[in-house]
Amino acid sequence: MQKAIDRLNQLLEKKNQFSADSVLINGKAVLIDKEKFMPISSLTADAPNKIVSFVDGGNAELFNSGDICLQFVRATAVFFQNNKRLNNEKKISFFLLSQINEENPEEYLSQFFWEEGSLPLKEFSLNALDFSLREGVERGNIIKAGELARRKAELLLAKEVSSEADWAVLDGTLEEKMPGEKEIIGSLPSNVCALAKSCSLITSKGRSATDYVSLVGPKNSSWSYFLDQERKRKTFFVRLNEKNNHVFRFETFSKNNEVFGALATNSTDPVFVGYPYGLIYVDQRARVSNQEAGLMKTKLFSLMKKGNRGLNLEKLNNAAHEMLDHLRF
Repeated sequence: MQKAIDRLNQLLEKKNQFSADSVLINGKAVLIDKEKFMPISSLTADAPNKIVSFVDGGNAELFNSGDICLQFVRATAVFFQNNKRLNNEKKISFFLLSQINEENPEEYLSQFFWEEGSLPLKEFSLNALDFSLREGVERGNIIKAGELARRKAELLLAKEVSSEADWAVLDGTLEEKMPGEKEIIGSLPSNVCALAKSCSLITSKGRSATDYVSLVGPKNSSWSYFLDQERKRKTFFVRLNEKNNHVFRFETFSKNNEVFGALATNSTDPVFVGYPYGLIYVDQRARVSNQEAGLMKTKLFSLMKKGNRGLNLEKLNNAAHEMLDHLRF
């Protein structure tokens, strides 16, 4: 073990040594320039007056027999002003029933069954062989339909609440990653933006982009760094609190950067200094807990016709996994 730890220490020491590097994004290498870090402190003066809506979603698989899948999806928007939560929370939820198209087995068909509120979402189909859905050489799993439905719901809810706030902030990015996202993202107003907890961008030398930018950027202040623009979508790195070294990827369509001041003002909670508390709170409000999903599964099983209960392979698969996990050899 000691040899592995020694090697790990060597790698980390090398990682923490400064050397000029570029971030790989949108098919290009963007050199990080120490002179281009912009202080956020100058933008916080009017921040307390701004209303910021934070949007996130959650989903849970309730039934999956491989060719038929039922999922529960929720999207929630909460509002903050001067670090105080306002009472106009918005929540939508629905069941999504997906199945393989009998006439075209390469296609999944999905239907919405609204539970609370509604959004302009219609039945949709997915090509299981679409590159963005596939898992290695295998066709995309039918549960991908739920992930897409959740993503669409988050985007449309952000669009809806953007008229009630100065900014609507999504958890994630504004990248078009799955089929059907492009049209919705293209229709978003300029005050819809996104902050990602994790970032997969790397540098030309194979480092984590956020780790590298944190190493290069100012140490005793909050700042933003404009990285690149792809069509109207601008990508930044941001450090929202001088007391924490966390750097996040941020995307926006806006021409001004006033949102940084509002986010920095909302990023002082000791639960996670440097990360907007609004995103922490909305995550908890939107999340479908294991307990909640379990209750829905129990109700589903009780309402299914007796002859169909045997088809609930998801329960059988879980039981099999649990049995293997408890085996000791």
